Amino acid sequence: MSSPPLLAEIQQWMRWIITHPAGVEQALHQPPLAELPDRFREPRPRQLEVVGGDSQVGRELRLSVYASGYFDRLYASLQADHPRLEEALGPERFRQLVGHHLLARPSTSPSLADLGRGLDATLAGLPMAAEVPWSVDLARLERTQLEVWLTEAGEPAEIHLPADADWAAVRLGLTPTLRLLQTEWTVDLWLEEGSPPTNEPRWLAVWRTAASKGVVGLEPVAWETLGALAAGAPLGEACARAEERGVAPEVLLAEFSRWVQRGWIARTLPAVPGGPGA
Repeated sequence: MSSPPLLAEIQQWMRWIITHPAGVEQALHQPPLAELPDRFREPRPRQLEVVGGDSQVGRELRLSVYASGYFDRLYASLQADHPRLEEALGPERFRQLVGHHLLARPSTSPSLADLGRGLDATLAGLPMAAEVPWSVDLARLERTQLEVWLTEAGEPAEIHLPADADWAAVRLGLTPTLRLLQTEWTVDLWLEEGSPPTNEPRWLAVWRTAASKGVVGLEPVAWETLGALAAGAPLGEACARAEERGVAPEVLLAEFSRWVQRGWIARTLPAVPGGPGA
């Protein structure tokens, strides 16, 4: 009398059959597809007999229902996260993209919000990216918007420094719900206005606070200044870089005023040991 299968063996086999990209029938009755990764090789021993079945719904059909449900749930999640990308590619190409993405980057996180990481890279490697050349930037922008939305906004900024503070040495912390994104196509304008995307570089700030949210295009120097602050550069150093690029002090001051009003500047940070003002 043979011993019953171990739970781990059943789980491993069920995971294989339900997630197999070729479908249940192909996986059970056809030789393994050479182009598939090794994780789609059937674990042994086969555990088909543990699946319930009857004259109405056989074992393979029951497994197919679960397998279809698995893919459909992941597809629906990416569809919800990238509605405008599906619109740009069309439903058929978007479904193909999801299939390729799940092969390249299978779901490994308990959160479906993580499923779309790297979708832009998956898309960039497919012929459809050349057919809709601005779609990769669109995928990046929609993913960035999702990450901003899922990040805790925090409280509005309250920045207080002593009157004799060395402002040049101050380091500013940006809100965690601000992302800086550079694109080669005007996909942000397409999202907002429906204007056909053109091949023009854009320097974008994507943000959300307790009071506002949005996507806004910035001048390259303003975008770089924000990036320098995000990387930990002291205020004096970041401003000096901007002035070297020809930005007048009053223009830079007006930019800082807008950033504070939008809630992008969240706090001051401790000076770097050994750095200016330390």
